[in-house]
Amino acid sequence: SSDEEPLENIVSSSVASNLPALNLPLPPIPRYVLSANCPILHVMMSGQQTFYSRIPVAERTWFREVPRGCLVIFTSATSPGVLARMANLTSRPVIPMMPAYPAMEPNLERMQAWGHLPRARAVFDLIVAKNPSVRWINLIDDDAYVFPDRLSEEFKAYEWNAPRYSGFPECIRVSIGDRNYLTEEILARHTHNHGQDCHFRLPGEDLPVGESDCWDICCEGCPFVAQGGAGYLMSRVLLDRVRPFIEQCERATVLSCDSCAEQRLYLCVFHHVGDEAQFIWPKGVWKSSPKWSKREGKDWPTSYHGFEWGDAAATGSLEGDFERLWELEVKARKGGRFVSYDEVMHEFVCNGNGFWRAASDSCERK
Repeated sequence: SSDEEPLENIVSSSVASNLPALNLPLPPIPRYVLSANCPILHVMMSGQQTFYSRIPVAERTWFREVPRGCLVIFTSATSPGVLARMANLTSRPVIPMMPAYPAMEPNLERMQAWGHLPRARAVFDLIVAKNPSVRWINLIDDDAYVFPDRLSEEFKAYEWNAPRYSGFPECIRVSIGDRNYLTEEILARHTHNHGQDCHFRLPGEDLPVGESDCWDICCEGCPFVAQGGAGYLMSRVLLDRVRPFIEQCERATVLSCDSCAEQRLYLCVFHHVGDEAQFIWPKGVWKSSPKWSKREGKDWPTSYHGFEWGDAAATGSLEGDFERLWELEVKARKGGRFVSYDEVMHEFVCNGNGFWRAASDSCERK
């Protein structure tokens, strides 16, 4: 009927609020960032729990290959004292950010739950809208190691003046924790394509006996979601298209899972841009560390991630792995080339003794 509430005004199945959106004062951005020539702008997320251990290591290693104005760090810290201490540890701008509706976010302390939409919103308003050189926005975590020159070389070939996104490909689940107008579209696409039947379980609800949980089912016929830690790359045009709707999407998805930041961004793009937003399968983005990302050959990786997941670090620490990758990068640059998979496997899987080969899943001497 005509007096029904528009679908976009329904926050979720479990939350309703008339809270206004939070508008943090926009911090001043250094002029050199706004004037830098940055075909790829790296936009890192780092929380107070990890900033002090990870950022100095990145600063000593791969940050050195990124032009001065082409990398910024967003954090959930808002205290002037904390932000000042953070700024003393890096040569890059440190920018505070918060969700549009922080009082509604059940996992406010976990940036992994909400960090992609606010980061995309803030970086567009603060930098991208003012710097026409930016073609790609690379949303990354602070435990990612990036080969900036290799990434730039690869993305020269990709269409940035159309709605495009890229990253390590994963399926989008039919449910990411709550039901709202954005997830309804995923369910509708899945059903239309005769996907596996499943129960859309709401927060706190038990799964009926004998039914499959939509949380465990990949959407049939849906585009990939880009895994967020190793690099969620968005073209400038895509970010421009989705920016007017980000606060609305933040509000609608507040009850998503506590590690679903990239899925929340995906849902916003899926609804407001649709199939025009095409996924680019990248050649060298890996969601895990070199030890867990085995590949042979002379091709080149562009990023690794997740060095502190269990025993993922070959050297026993993120710092050790970053420093070893940096040594490989320095050596490769002196030879006028990129770091190859064979070189990475030689160091991280074979401990300097031979080269990993897929056929035998073992290290073999030449």
